[in-house]
Amino acid sequence: EYGWPVVAEESNRESYKNFVGAEAVFFVDPVDGTREFVSKIGEFTIMIGLAEHGEATAGVILAPAKDREVWGSVFEGAFERRGSSAAKPLSLREADDVSRARWLLSRTRSTPELEMLISMFPAAQIERVGGSGYKAMLVACGEAEAYVHPGRAGHRWDACAPDAILRSIGKRFTQTDGTVFRYDTPDIANTKGVIAGTPAVHAAIVDAFLRGRP
Repeated sequence: EYGWPVVAEESNRESYKNFVGAEAVFFVDPVDGTREFVSKIGEFTIMIGLAEHGEATAGVILAPAKDREVWGSVFEGAFERRGSSAAKPLSLREADDVSRARWLLSRTRSTPELEMLISMFPAAQIERVGGSGYKAMLVACGEAEAYVHPGRAGHRWDACAPDAILRSIGKRFTQTDGTVFRYDTPDIANTKGVIAGTPAVHAAIVDAFLRGRP
């Protein structure tokens, strides 16, 4: 037993108050996409991420209602399994046309910043999907090129597993200003949003955000 702390959404903060100094930390979201779970939409996930020395290194995202899971580490790549089928490796495929890339956005939330971004990419293919973990899963599996959520975007338990999995494929997972997430800081709120995706699409969206930001 390593005794690594577990920072989980349902945990008492006292149980992980000293996690910042730990060599490794687990970030756990028992149910990501509560609205979708309650509404029986199915776009909810269970996420477990591992951060080492402040960097996300491994994660798993399970979508029980969809009978799908993805997992990976920055050292060994990422994999997907659907139902009882064998696991298959995930890989990077860039969008043929960055301006027409497929974006996943929140099913229920919008902000002026997001509307600004959408207006800068009129040809983008927009789909509204619930649950940050489920959106990250679809991006990891190549079913979309980007997942965009400006503004407050949950906490580090919403980010750690997707961060590790996407980066293990060569994709990007950052805050909206392009800076990486750190997992060794006392503040675990994701206050600067999320932009995740393939390298070219991610770079284009981050650039547009920085150019268009008031």
